[in-house]
Amino acid sequence: MIRTLAIVTLTCGLAACSDAAEPIPDDASFATSIRVLETLSADDMQGRGIGSIGSKKARAYLKSEIEKLDHLTPLPDQPVIRGFLQGANILALYDAAPDDTQPLLVMTAHFDHLGKLGEDIFNGADDNASGSGALFAVAESFKENPPEHDVLFAWLDGEELGLWGAFILARSDYISADRPIFNLNTDMVSQNVDGELVIAGTAHTPELRPLIEAIERPESITLDIGYDTPEDGWNDLTARSDHFAFHQRGLPWIKIGVGEHEHYHMPTDTFETIPLDQYRENLEFIVAVAQMLDVNLDTLAEKPEPIKAVSDKDTDDSNGKKGGAN
Repeated sequence: MIRTLAIVTLTCGLAACSDAAEPIPDDASFATSIRVLETLSADDMQGRGIGSIGSKKARAYLKSEIEKLDHLTPLPDQPVIRGFLQGANILALYDAAPDDTQPLLVMTAHFDHLGKLGEDIFNGADDNASGSGALFAVAESFKENPPEHDVLFAWLDGEELGLWGAFILARSDYISADRPIFNLNTDMVSQNVDGELVIAGTAHTPELRPLIEAIERPESITLDIGYDTPEDGWNDLTARSDHFAFHQRGLPWIKIGVGEHEHYHMPTDTFETIPLDQYRENLEFIVAVAQMLDVNLDTLAEKPEPIKAVSDKDTDDSNGKKGGAN
């Protein structure tokens, strides 16, 4: 999630705190997602700061993994440019609907992170290589259980500096005024050693809550639903990750994530600190949420409101909240 640079500068130079990640069995479920998590958060990706060499490597890697999924159609990159920083959103489509007026499920996860500061690499394993991997889990599940609706998968760039890629996508032709849309955003979905997953967005679409609570999930996962109203104050997540760009267009959304933790926006947010068994169970739940949304998309999705001007305040970091500032 987005966060102020001041916080980043204060957290440099810290060593890794734990070695939570265990070896990956050859037959592990969600092996692609775990491979994506490990690869994106490796040192050679240099923290995936937008416009960096590491970011270009990350984009090329994501596209190579997408090409392995023959049921997805890769789409042209969306340039994400701000001044001298040049990045791109990576897109792919599961084409299921007979025409482009049918409801569309938009799956989002930002793949960028904070890059390097001095000798420290901010690898961003949980934030947000984990959410980027989650999109592959959903995509692979749709091969065995095809969705009824089109699903747009978007790995977004520039989130950490102000949701840049999300605003570009939400204002593009993919978000047509004639098409009902729903956004599922996965941002920091692995580092919940206590098993708690934060679900935001139901206050804006109340009929979602009973549907989410009815999903069968492992006993190790506890849902903490909320953090999406002005009454939540400092903990309101509505403007704190890529779903905000869709919220501004009047579109329904869910954000799945974890609470802030010791590795959040630290050089210690590495693959070695990820509890992989918990990550696998979180992926199972995220896949179930995506499938639930597809089943209910005709009633949940809404058409976007006209595009409004975006002020600097809209894309500034509003800081601090229980679901993490991804």
